[in-house]
Amino acid sequence: MELLNFIYGKKLPPTIVASIPSLFGILMVAHKYDVPSCVRYCTCLLVSDMNLNTASYCLELSSEALAYRAIKPIAKAAQKFLVARYEQNTPKL
Repeated sequence: MELLNFIYGKKLPPTIVASIPSLFGILMVAHKYDVPSCVRYCTCLLVSDMNLNTASYCLELSSEALAYRAIKPIAKAAQKFLVARYEQNTPKL
């Protein structure tokens, strides 16, 4: 239903945008049904607002989900985010 809302309205409801699992769910459905504009929209939202919750959720996805082409840029952004955060919090010797 939300994918249809995006197709006709070019945006997602705030409740979906605010929920990381829902946004990933829409992204995977958009990828499955070949709706590239929605894939780009969801990817931009997830990457631009990368935080610890988004990064950890992304990396906890199953290997099957991580194999989706649409998820790979988000997984890379999550890895970079976590590495940068680790480096900031690790004392230099």
